[in-house]
Amino acid sequence: IVTFYLHDRLPEQSARLTITNVAGEVVFFKHLGDSAERVYTWDGRDKNGRTIPPGMYFYHLDLGQYRQSGKFVKVSY
Repeated sequence: IVTFYLHDRLPEQSARLTITNVAGEVVFFKHLGDSAERVYTWDGRDKNGRTIPPGMYFYHLDLGQYRQSGKFVKVSY
């Protein structure tokens, strides 16, 4: 489980979360819309609802003109 905190998000900003594997393939995408929600928790499942295997992954969080990227490692199922 990975939790994303959107502290600087304005209520009218649309947000998107993309998670890719080391090959650059999109394993998960979520349009978070333009609600005022400030926290999003991803359950570690891919776009088909399957649990992703252990490995390194990258997240890309887009908030209008602001973009944050990082990496994380999943260590077990």
